[in-house]
Amino acid sequence: MSRQNPDTNLDSPKRIFLRSPKAKGPTPTTYPDPDYVAQHLAQFQNGASRFMTQTNLEKYGIAQKDGTSFIMLGHEATERLAKTAGDKRALEQALG
Repeated sequence: MSRQNPDTNLDSPKRIFLRSPKAKGPTPTTYPDPDYVAQHLAQFQNGASRFMTQTNLEKYGIAQKDGTSFIMLGHEATERLAKTAGDKRALEQALG
C-alpha cells in the first residue's frame, strides 16, 4: 500500500502557508489541523529531551540559535544515549 505524500498537493495547508507573504499567513487556529496538533502533543505527555552544546547553552541560554539543538521524545533520547554509550561522535551521527 503506498501512501501519498501530502506535500505534493499544491493546495495543502502547508503549501498554502509557505506561499503566503510573511505576517499574512494563516492563523495558528487554521494551520495545522487541530487533530494533528493534539496527536503530536500527546506524544510528549511523558516528556521530551533536548540536546545542545554546552557553549551554545552558555552563550544563548535555553532558546538556542536555529538548527543548533535537537528536541525529541524522552524515550527516543534515552534509547539513543544507551546505543551510543556516551560516545559523543556516535551520538552526533545518531542525531543526524
